[in-house]
Amino acid sequence: MKDALVAFGMGGPDSIDSIKPFLVNMLNDREIINFGVGKTLQKLIVRGIASDRAKVTAPFYEKMGGGSPQLRLTEAFLKKLSVKYAEKTGFILDTYPAMCYWHPFVKDTLIKLSEQTRSRGYRKIILFPMYPQYSRATTGVCFSHFRKALAHKPPYAPLVKIYDYHLHPPYLDVLAERIRAAALKMGEEISGIHILFSAHSLPQSVIDDGDPYAEQIQEQSLRLAEIVKPKSFSIAYQSKFGRKKWLTPSVNEELVSLAGGGIKNVVLSAVSFINDHIETLIELDEELIGKGGKMGLNIIRAETPNDADDFAAAMADLLSGI
Repeated sequence: MKDALVAFGMGGPDSIDSIKPFLVNMLNDREIINFGVGKTLQKLIVRGIASDRAKVTAPFYEKMGGGSPQLRLTEAFLKKLSVKYAEKTGFILDTYPAMCYWHPFVKDTLIKLSEQTRSRGYRKIILFPMYPQYSRATTGVCFSHFRKALAHKPPYAPLVKIYDYHLHPPYLDVLAERIRAAALKMGEEISGIHILFSAHSLPQSVIDDGDPYAEQIQEQSLRLAEIVKPKSFSIAYQSKFGRKKWLTPSVNEELVSLAGGGIKNVVLSAVSFINDHIETLIELDEELIGKGGKMGLNIIRAETPNDADDFAAAMADLLSGI
């Protein structure tokens, strides 16, 4: 017997030339970013923003090998997940990455999935977001893209949605182990470390409308702190875009607060990301940690799960229970 899994993400540019079209696709999606103007005007605004951002970020993608490593890491993780799932359940798991704003697009993945569903005889199709916490701006958008494509190409098998897994115990153990490893690398006892939990920010208006994302970040951070028992911890947000009010404090603001409060040793845990990309490798590793060093802070980032065996095993455990 066989099951299928569709792994959803926003995607990322796989070359320097694809940076601009990736940004155009993302910024024109009014489900994730609405400039409060008409569609035509938003498209015109987006062209200018995408051109400017592509020029600014191109050197960063060059540093990462000429493109985002996100899809490569996702595919490597899915291969291991299939193995762990078979060990856990006895069922074969076929996996299909599906990205909203760059290849492989959700609609193209669904076409491939639909073509194989009948011949492969899937018991069920699992919709798996690459986001531990639920937000309508991430998982919600991914499911919306899938729902729209589904109307044109149904896969003929029962669908099972996973909305979040931020509190799944084996997954928390994966993150806790990486926090401990970062403290060990720093040469300090975890009881003397401050943990800075960093998460991708969202407009405050999204949270005010009832989105559970910020609450889930807080729940997860508190649970991790209970597990590893640091001296102290705090939560901050990164990657703000635009002029609207977003979740606070920002990671930069939090660094100032920590330095002013006499904190010296900090383990940075990016709890909203399960694989590395520009926001971890550049925004955190280069920019944020560099700023912290100038303030007298000793910062090490806990490793992202990426395609690690224990992460694949944790997610196989999650899937086996649905």
